[in-house]
Parts: sequence; structure tokens; C-alpha cells
Amino acid sequence: MVDSDFDRVMDIARNNSYPRGHYYCDAGFDNGKVDDMCVKWVSTAFRKGDPVAIIESDGKVAGYFLFQLDDRLSDALGCKYARMRHLALDEKFRGKGLGNRLFGGSISIMKDMGAKYVDSGYASKNHASAKLHTLYSFFSVYDEVTFHLWL
Repeated sequence: MVDSDFDRVMDIARNNSYPRGHYYCDAGFDNGKVDDMCVKWVSTAFRKGDPVAIIESDGKVAGYFLFQLDDRLSDALGCKYARMRHLALDEKFRGKGLGNRLFGGSISIMKDMGAKYVDSGYASKNHASAKLHTLYSFFSVYDEVTFHLWL
């Protein structure tokens, strides 16, 4: 991602994040504020220099993948540690294999950056993400349940 992609990527983050993630599923959260949070995650990461891979279709940014190389965990674990953080694809571009190419291309970028280990997670209801992870030989290490408590 480069500066000229910023506005388009922010639009994708605001309007195309996975709608069944735990923040969206909790009626206590305003979905507009959750959208704002997704935009802030990507904006903050880009401004601090974390990699944001993009994919284009017909000359237009169609999606992005935010990931991070974590130096502290790399040092602690003795290998270059990468973490997948957030992917979104404009719904108008879905069903064309772009998400697959973006996912695989991002893994290649992480490898080129020296990553030896990639950590990722997804909502269990996100079957498209589960399919991509399986396609790229990720294996399940543990299951996690997210609880919310409103006080």
C-alpha cells in the first residue's frame, strides 16, 4: 500500500469488514463505531509502518491485508514471527479468486521479509477464511471463544 491507496483502503475497511465478527454480533456495539474501529486499525498500522498488502482489479484497489512482523515475539521464540491481522475485500470483487491471491501473496511477502512462522486466527463462522487457511496449509493449534460482559 502506498499513500495514494489510503482513501480507497479506508473505504474498504469501513464497508467490507467481516460482518459476523464478535464486535458486529454483539448488539451492545453500534456497527458504525465498529466500522470506525476497523478503519482506525488499518490507518494506525499504515501510519506506523506496518505492512498493508493490497490487491487490484481493473486498476482499482479491491482489497487489503494488514499484517505485522513482531520483533518481541521473534526474539522470545527464536524465529521471525509474523501475525496476520485484518483482511477485507470489497464485496463487488468477491468470487473472482482475488481473496485467495491476496492471502497467498501476503504470505509470500511475509516470507520475503524473513518470517519463519505465521500466526493467524479467524471467527469460526467465517468459512471463507477457514477455507483459505486450510488451502495454505495452516493447522489448528487451539480453539478460542470470545465472551463479552456488559457492566
